[in-house]
Amino acid sequence: KLEANAHHIHTASWSPDGRFIAAGGDDCEEPDADSPVRSWDARTGQEARRLTGHVDTVWSVAWSPNGRFIASGGRGGVIRVWDAETGEQTRALAGHAGVSEEYTGYVMRVSWSPDGGSIASCGSDRLVRIWDPETGTETRQLEGHPDGVDSVSWLPDGRRIACDEGDGCVRIWDAQGGAEVRKLE
Repeated sequence: KLEANAHHIHTASWSPDGRFIAAGGDDCEEPDADSPVRSWDARTGQEARRLTGHVDTVWSVAWSPNGRFIASGGRGGVIRVWDAETGEQTRALAGHAGVSEEYTGYVMRVSWSPDGGSIASCGSDRLVRIWDPETGTETRQLEGHPDGVDSVSWLPDGRRIACDEGDGCVRIWDAQGGAEVRKLE
C-alpha cells in the first residue's frame, strides 16, 4: 500500500521499467492549495519524489518512454514536465484556458508520443494540443471538438492520435499534419 495522503487519487502511471509509480489527485479540500505529484518505489513502497507546483487537482500523470521525465496536468491549464530523477520542473506548458471567466481551464490528460519527442494534452478548452517538451513550444492544435476533451492517446507508431470527448465520439487525427482522419460515433 502506497500512502498518498490525498483526498482523491485521479491518476497513476508506471515508469517504463516498472520500478516506480507516479500518482496525482487532490491533496486538499480547499481551492487553490497545492496538490503534488508523488512517485514511489514500487518494491519498497517508499515515497521517492514529491513534485510540487500544481494548484488544486492533478488529473493526469504520464512517464516519458525513456523514464527520464514525468508530465502532469490538472486544474489551471498548465502541463508541468519534471525530471523524474531530481524532481525539478523542467517545463511549464501553459495554454489550456477555460471556456469562460468563471470556469478556469484544466488539463484532463497528458500523453507522451512513443518516441518521447512530443506531448499531447487535452482539456476544457476543446482542443488537443501537441507540445515539444524540450523547447516548451506548442507545435500543433487539433480543433473541432464540440465539448471538452477527456482523453488522448498515441498510436504505437506515433502517426495518429485518438481522443474522446463529451459528445460520445472518438476522433482520430493525423499527428503530423493535424487533419482529422476519422470520427467514431
